[in-house]
Amino acid sequence: MNETITISLSTLFWICGGTLTVITLIKAIKSIIPWNKSKERLDSLEEMNKTVCKSLLAIIDHEISGNNIEKMKAIRDELQRVLIER
Repeated sequence: MNETITISLSTLFWICGGTLTVITLIKAIKSIIPWNKSKERLDSLEEMNKTVCKSLLAIIDHEISGNNIEKMKAIRDELQRVLIER
């Protein structure tokens, strides 16, 4: 039951070459698909969407009741901030 495992030099080169190929492929895919940039863009769009929805609600509330101008001013400032930072 004394078995020895022998690896030839060519087999070792194949293993190293395959490993390097996989690593290079992963790096290439990561550079093609910028995940972080996509996530930042999604976060920015989500914040913009929330601000626009708040603005619409304030406008609807103002149309219904005819008041709540201070809330509209606050939301205007928030919307302006979001648009400028974008």
